[in-house]
Amino acid sequence: KITISESIVPRVIVSLTSYGSRVTGGSLAYTIYSLLKQDMRAERVILWLSDEEFSDETLPNYLRFFKTYGLEVRYCEDMRSYKKLLPTLQLAPDYDIITADDDLYYARNHVESLFHWHEQHPHCIISVASRVPQVDDNQNLLPYSTWQLCKPMLEGVTNRYVVPLGGWGVYYPAGIMGNEVLQIDLARKLCPLADDIWFFMTGIIHGVEKHVGNQSQVPAYPTDLIR
Repeated sequence: KITISESIVPRVIVSLTSYGSRVTGGSLAYTIYSLLKQDMRAERVILWLSDEEFSDETLPNYLRFFKTYGLEVRYCEDMRSYKKLLPTLQLAPDYDIITADDDLYYARNHVESLFHWHEQHPHCIISVASRVPQVDDNQNLLPYSTWQLCKPMLEGVTNRYVVPLGGWGVYYPAGIMGNEVLQIDLARKLCPLADDIWFFMTGIIHGVEKHVGNQSQVPAYPTDLIR
């Protein structure tokens, strides 16, 4: 039995995806549990799975159990990590969306904190963790591995050029991304393994500002540690 909070953030969806042994091995269960057990929970929690891998008939029992507590399990084509956001943008374009990863256990104030920062900065994409692109003396982008992480003491920074990291939680207000973000064929060509970069660049096109919250206030833990 799971005790579900009666406090709901309306018009907000938590969206995530998973695959393979993370689903069948059960590590995903800890992530889903933490998202359902929020002190202030999202109106909907949607898990996207590849329709080539899973169906209602092949779902593990723990996901069937979570569905009785409001989890929505939906199926789409295999877009790899893009499944965490793009299908939900198409399904519910008038909802705000919080993305999550399938290998983290989220603190109980996660959704509430992101929503609180959104209320303060309603026209920004809100992130818990972000990177700052680095350039050389000629203003050419350096490799991604050199991009610095925003530290918790930078809470309050608002800058369109930071790159939100989807795993730790990103809050996308409805309509903020524009239709370019849905061009999955182009995304696969340009950023096949880097959905964060694709979402960052489509945000740049529209001049979207990003606000970085304080990661220390909303910790997330690898599910391997919880297990």
